[in-house]
Amino acid sequence: MDQQNPETTPPAMPESTAPAMPEDSSTAMPESMPPSDVPPPPPAVTWTPPAAIASAGSRVTGLAKIASAILVIVGILFTIAGIVFLGGGALLGTAGQETDLPFLAGAFGAVLAAAGIFLAVIGVLQILSGIGAWRGNSAGRIGGIIFGILFALGGLSGLSSSDGATGGIITLLLFGYVAVVLLFRWKEPAAA
Repeated sequence: MDQQNPETTPPAMPESTAPAMPEDSSTAMPESMPPSDVPPPPPAVTWTPPAAIASAGSRVTGLAKIASAILVIVGILFTIAGIVFLGGGALLGTAGQETDLPFLAGAFGAVLAAAGIFLAVIGVLQILSGIGAWRGNSAGRIGGIIFGILFALGGLSGLSSSDGATGGIITLLLFGYVAVVLLFRWKEPAAA
């Protein structure tokens, strides 16, 4: 009863798959070197940040923060005006039902409410653009540039009337500043 214990005895290798080892010890491969048929290990993987993240070191300038604050303040004023117009339109529409021309009061109320919704949406978009430009967001910057150009053109057109010349000058100066700063002086150049 000559049984071999499989746990203690190494399995016998067939002679055809066993590597041929030379008898001479001077030409034998050291045990630490891998055989030549094993591929070398892959190179170490390194991570480099994308260019957008690497250039995030540039900060928003103080001039751009002032332009962003102008957008936020004017946006708040537009939103408040929109809410007032919306409430006034709803009040005119409901209170006008007791008059002799309820359809006319309802139409004026609807127009006033639509103008209020338009003003509130413009105000909220200005607030979001101002906050985004303040934080360094490109979408906020683009929105601020668009509002700056449109409102500066509106201020320029207000200069033609004698009644709105002062408001036109203020609007032109404020939003002209916003457009120019967000176009040309938005972020500080990155230190090289």
